[in-house]
Amino acid sequence: MGNDWADGGIPASQCRVLKLESPYMRGNDVLAVQQALVSKGFNPGPIDGIYGPLTASAVTSFEASRSLPQTGVVCGDTYRLLGVICPAYPPCPPGPSFCRALVTTEPLMWGADVTAVQEALKARGFDPGPVDGVYGPRTASAVRRFQTSRAMTPSGIVCGDTYRVLGISCPTYPSCPPSLIRPGKCRVLVLTTPFMTGSDVAAVQLTLANRGFGIRVVDGIYGPETAAVVAAFNAAAGITGQAADIVCAATYLALAVACPSYPFCPSG
Repeated sequence: MGNDWADGGIPASQCRVLKLESPYMRGNDVLAVQQALVSKGFNPGPIDGIYGPLTASAVTSFEASRSLPQTGVVCGDTYRLLGVICPAYPPCPPGPSFCRALVTTEPLMWGADVTAVQEALKARGFDPGPVDGVYGPRTASAVRRFQTSRAMTPSGIVCGDTYRVLGISCPTYPSCPPSLIRPGKCRVLVLTTPFMTGSDVAAVQLTLANRGFGIRVVDGIYGPETAAVVAAFNAAAGITGQAADIVCAATYLALAVACPSYPFCPSG
């Protein structure tokens, strides 16, 4: 830590926990952080004492360079490592008390873990919509964009590594069920008696739910409710030339479900 203090530090008359808020936080502590970022080779945008998205992004880059959780929030050790001299160093707020695998469902999931995800996305420049603790389609879309930017599978599901890369400190990190993201097989899915079941069905249901279509339960069963939602998705995606409620290559590809191989579509 000594090297970070070699320049004698930059004094601030106050040091608050700095994070992206609406309206943006302003003050001498923000100005000191911006000056410290510049001195260490990170670009916070204008040195104006306003904690906006460019400053938060520079903080995230600085945190990554120091192997800190990439939160975009300035508190305790971040102030110290930046070399900002504070009257008192504010402790970093704890992470959420629980972290679930987040996906859009009906009704929508809500809670402190969702709020933490929304705040982390906003700090990184990915607009999740209102920071309201509700995991809706707009937040899921921001998650997909964030995952794509980090070369992760753009599932829109927040679990394990997505929490970690977002810099969210969880008591435990929920595992990502790979069978729901990358099914072991992809069949032509159609209503049968008995109903078809399997990881390919679950992957389709999960992706439909994540995109805001009305899947209420991800149970891996291709029943009438799932078939009706598939028909609605196919119509919205402009997929023709097959029965409306069938899942085959065109639907899998439009949903971006990663199949080992894509089954040909029977003519409708």
